[in-house]
Amino acid sequence: MDSYHSLNPFTDGVNWSFLVKAHAGLGGSWSQAYHDTFVERPQPNDAMRFGTLVHTMVLEPDSMNSEFVVAPEGMSKRTKAYKALVETNPDKMVITPDDLRRAGEMKAALMAQEEAKRLLWMTDGANEQVVQEVFKVDGQDVPVRAKVDRQYWDDDGSLVVVDLKTTKNPSKAKFVRSIMDFGYLGQLAFYADMIGAAQAKIVAVQSVAPYQVTVVSFDTEAMQYGRELYKDLLIEYAPKRAQELVNPGPHNWPQCDPVVRFTIDDVPPWHRRKK
Repeated sequence: MDSYHSLNPFTDGVNWSFLVKAHAGLGGSWSQAYHDTFVERPQPNDAMRFGTLVHTMVLEPDSMNSEFVVAPEGMSKRTKAYKALVETNPDKMVITPDDLRRAGEMKAALMAQEEAKRLLWMTDGANEQVVQEVFKVDGQDVPVRAKVDRQYWDDDGSLVVVDLKTTKNPSKAKFVRSIMDFGYLGQLAFYADMIGAAQAKIVAVQSVAPYQVTVVSFDTEAMQYGRELYKDLLIEYAPKRAQELVNPGPHNWPQCDPVVRFTIDDVPPWHRRKK
């Protein structure tokens, strides 16, 4: 486990990963956030591991050799040899040659798209910086933290936060749904307010051929929506954190509603039949 993710959210700062897992509108609960942090951290799936590979190759290329080991060509994950490779490299992520090639093609696509290249490589900024701050929530000082993909100073002197995302479909119709389903607006507003950024952007790269690239910017109203999202979560979180510091345990972190009634209003507009 890296040093950032081993930090305690209650004393070292709560991060967006903890908060978003508690968002009831996105299918989460405070019980889930607590469980995944202190009881049993979920194991990353193939998609998550590949996303980590792309992020490292693009944002921290000097860390590739210390973070990953490439399995021999054609080695099956089901073999004893593969399992032995994993066991002998406990601090590294084992990837396949195909993973490495595909991540390289995605990086090349990012470099070929003019705006993505400017944001990720041609601006004066820093990558993967850990930021720790204190937000005032209902009179309480609540420590927060983030590991920001990229922050840079624009030509007009304003600070901009950039988040790199991988996606199967970067078209607006599909990616807008991802923005809402995964709480990206809340994440970006959380990061922007933490570092004092005036703007936020997402660079989305397709994880399958032809590796299309889209740069998404957000207007003031959209960022305010995200700000309200993360602030609502912090308002719920602050008293629970205070209780946790006095009497720690899962009893401070309630589960999702045990009984739910489904009505027609719960069917999203995009799913309803057109008349």
